[in-house]
Amino acid sequence: MFFRGHIPDHPAVISKRRGLHLYSAFSAIMALVASLPMQTTNRANLSAAKGGPGVLNQGPTGSCEGHGHASACTLRLANTGQSKGLISPVALYLGALMCDSTVQPDGTLSPVLDTGTTPSSIQTAWGTFGARLAANDTQYPANPATLYKDPSDQSSVLILPAPETLYADSPYRYNGAYFIIANGTVALLQALSTLASGRTITDAIPASGAEFQSYSGGILGALSGPTDHCNHILDYEWLGSSADWLSFVTALTQGNTSQAASLGVNLIFHCVNSWGLTWGEGDAVSGMTGGLYRANQDYLNQAQSLLVVDIQAA
Repeated sequence: MFFRGHIPDHPAVISKRRGLHLYSAFSAIMALVASLPMQTTNRANLSAAKGGPGVLNQGPTGSCEGHGHASACTLRLANTGQSKGLISPVALYLGALMCDSTVQPDGTLSPVLDTGTTPSSIQTAWGTFGARLAANDTQYPANPATLYKDPSDQSSVLILPAPETLYADSPYRYNGAYFIIANGTVALLQALSTLASGRTITDAIPASGAEFQSYSGGILGALSGPTDHCNHILDYEWLGSSADWLSFVTALTQGNTSQAASLGVNLIFHCVNSWGLTWGEGDAVSGMTGGLYRANQDYLNQAQSLLVVDIQAA
């Protein structure tokens, strides 16, 4: 059983996401609707040799949110020629857990455990601490031996980095985030436009069911189980004709749900997981031998917390 660690944001937090549409490039992203390509290739820069994150491995920890967002932001920086190396998924995760801590009656903070975290807590960590490079993080890769005060006990309190160290070591500036809060054809159109802009998307999916746990290749649809895992959507690809592509995009822009669903069987998404190279399938565009998967519209319709992060070199 592979590990997960996504905790859904509270409904009260989700209801406020409309206020997070302060993404500086949102208008430019949406303008791409008029000229969407039939496929994107953001994953061409996925390998570490090209400045990307490669395929990450969260190991036996609940740090998928840290790994998903570190993967997305490192790839974004590689796509813009700003990468200074992998953003530490562990530092990002621990920063989020530190932000999750609550004040106890005696004035102390609650113990920090490997319980997983929410996408909003990750955004708070970005803004509070920044994110250090993995190369400077002695707690990366994710491993109980360097994370837990008692490595033999998975309920053990975590070893936390000094906040000032996280801040000082961050080579990037966080400019905000954009949640895709729409539904149906509008959400799909926003996702396609985002990927066409050279940005990628993190999402939350059900990963404890057999479909995802035992995946080794092919195209995934809707998944079974609770929403418990953060992942990273890299690209889309249209498998049909150019004429059908134009009809599909027109159906999306006009909100024609039935036609979009009918034509949409030709659309697949390329995604990367954080369970290492031994899980999933390889991909010629990225050069990876494993760790990736393909998914269809049913997958995207089920996914939650679709998120775009704006980050740049400091």
